[in-house]
Amino acid sequence: ADGNYIFDATLNDFMSTRTIRQDDGSVRWDKNESIKIFYNSQTYGVFTSKNQAVSSSVSFGGKFNYPISDSDISSNGIIALYPSQDAEYNEGKVTFTLPSEQEAEVGTFKKGMFPSIAQSKSSALSFYNICGGIKLSVSNEGIKYITLRGNNSEYLAGRISVSFTQSGIPDYSIVDGVTEITLTAPQGGYFEVGKVYYIVALPGTLLNGFTMVYHTDNEVLTSRINNTITIHRSKFGLVLNKDV
Repeated sequence: ADGNYIFDATLNDFMSTRTIRQDDGSVRWDKNESIKIFYNSQTYGVFTSKNQAVSSSVSFGGKFNYPISDSDISSNGIIALYPSQDAEYNEGKVTFTLPSEQEAEVGTFKKGMFPSIAQSKSSALSFYNICGGIKLSVSNEGIKYITLRGNNSEYLAGRISVSFTQSGIPDYSIVDGVTEITLTAPQGGYFEVGKVYYIVALPGTLLNGFTMVYHTDNEVLTSRINNTITIHRSKFGLVLNKDV
């Protein structure tokens, strides 16, 4: 089959793999999403969702750059990554970058910011989240951006390689890590009091806690938590109104 392929994508995690976070904590595919599907390091394709509304399961259509057959897929398998940009595949690992510069969006995360991955030997793709992070709010007007860093300089973002464990869960290794994430208010404005926002970060343990710095036009507000904190894959810890 060297023509168009259709792959059907569903969720595996409750806090699933999509790009619009819902009030119940789940996440949905937005319209016109794209994923990159790898057969091997030379054979891959970008596939675009066909849904006309936000949905929990969608079909993706597209082509591989080189022809492969259904039996190739059933014998050797494929790996799919969301989002489709900036991804490479080699020897069972997908390498891509989680940005350390993130733009906030009220109640969710920016399109393409919450990566997920699937492996399959058929046209059915079941995605797992790769990252977790922090759900936050502010109590002061005028905050333009927020920085997050581990107190032991742990890597929170950057270029990583992702593979699957024997239990079928994604795990990562650092290629070029970054120790600080900056979340900028939507559209260059200010964070709204009473709204929630998300920082997407790599899973891991912050041995000495973390520090969040809230930047206004003319002052800096710092909140430091010294307890050991773990960022869990597919979960967001609450850090509400710490800009005091």
